[in-house]
Amino acid sequence: MAVAANGAELPVKTVFAFALAHFKKAAISQISSYSSHDVDSAEVKWVITVPAIWNDGAKQIMREAAYEAGLTSLLQPDRLVIALEPEAAALYCKSINLMSTDIHPAENTSLAYQSGTRYLLADLGGGTVDVTVHEVERDDLIRELHHATGGAWGGTYVDEKFAELLESIFGKDSMQKFRSEYRGDWVDLISIRFEGAKRYAEFGENIYIELPPSFHDFMKDEGKSVNDCINRFNSTDIKCRRGRSLAICYPEVEKLFESILKSISDHLKSLLEKISGIQFVVLVGGFATSKLLQLYMKKALEGRSEER
Repeated sequence: MAVAANGAELPVKTVFAFALAHFKKAAISQISSYSSHDVDSAEVKWVITVPAIWNDGAKQIMREAAYEAGLTSLLQPDRLVIALEPEAAALYCKSINLMSTDIHPAENTSLAYQSGTRYLLADLGGGTVDVTVHEVERDDLIRELHHATGGAWGGTYVDEKFAELLESIFGKDSMQKFRSEYRGDWVDLISIRFEGAKRYAEFGENIYIELPPSFHDFMKDEGKSVNDCINRFNSTDIKCRRGRSLAICYPEVEKLFESILKSISDHLKSLLEKISGIQFVVLVGGFATSKLLQLYMKKALEGRSEER
């Protein structure tokens, strides 16, 4: 069962089906706007990407949800492809001839997809990290060198660590109550305010998260003050900035990231040690935009791929 923030429960397949029905409607509308006629969904071959760590049962639930959403039917199963997210990302990178990252900038991207090139691609999303290792072959083909692997090491893990920090500062009961009564502001705090700080945090620098105005009012109703709670937390790495923002100094920022970054880098290093001849490491996905993650991976993987 999928559990919403308000405690409501629905079968996971039902949630997937509603989401896919919405995407189907939006996609058909967009495609039709560029076409000379209204496009029917029966004309479309749908591709749904899923995490590489999903088992066959999870993939089947997604397929059945697609049938419920009307993307296709049991009578036309060939109009639906369930693809692994990192493999789809690898094909996209190939289609734009991109093999350049902040970690390993490819000076000559036109050579990156020559026959014989071996590369590791890590798709770093919110919930999972999925990794594939491929070799470019002749005739524009890609050969899998290692089955897709990964783990639950996505960016939301850092969000959870931040939520735990807030509970330590302001009290677990108070934070759970705020999360329940001010769901919109909680989502805004985690998914927008903290997300921006998480993505653009630099090595050695503090981050600042502006707390929603409702949070200050809520804490007053709880008989607390934001500033007093921070002072009682008694950490030189947590401060109140201008009475509105939470200032988190770099040592505490590093704690939010360190465990998950180590898990990711350890997995990538094990693959680089296991498979010889890997020339490139490519990071894609939303979590890959994190500057701290990029720098951490650069230091952890430096010299481990054969070229760059």
